[in-house]
Amino acid sequence: MITYAQSIIVIKKFISDLKKYNKTLSFNKNTIVPDGSFRRKSEIVGDIDLLTNIELKNIKFDEIKNISKIISSGDKRISLIYKCKINTKYKKIQIDIFYSSKSCWSYALLHHTGNKLQNIKLRR
Repeated sequence: MITYAQSIIVIKKFISDLKKYNKTLSFNKNTIVPDGSFRRKSEIVGDIDLLTNIELKNIKFDEIKNISKIISSGDKRISLIYKCKINTKYKKIQIDIFYSSKSCWSYALLHHTGNKLQNIKLRR
């Protein structure tokens, strides 16, 4: 668990690492965006959710030195443990990255931003 302010640090460092190790990919402000509890501005963030329109198979996760473990991976989602220095201590934070095509982007953003109860209500 980290605070909202700490999650900003983690997200910036992680995206910086993604860009550093994936120089052939084109990143802009809409290529990978924070989602989930961060987007809801929760005071405490358990994990970090990111949404991207870059196919996950094209991202070189195994070259990023601060990724300590890849929990699971597939075409639409990858879960990993990222080691990040916050203040003076290293913390291991789970990051879940979800892929969405540009045509489904707004729906995916809405779905991944909402909590469980909100998503149940949306489906009704």
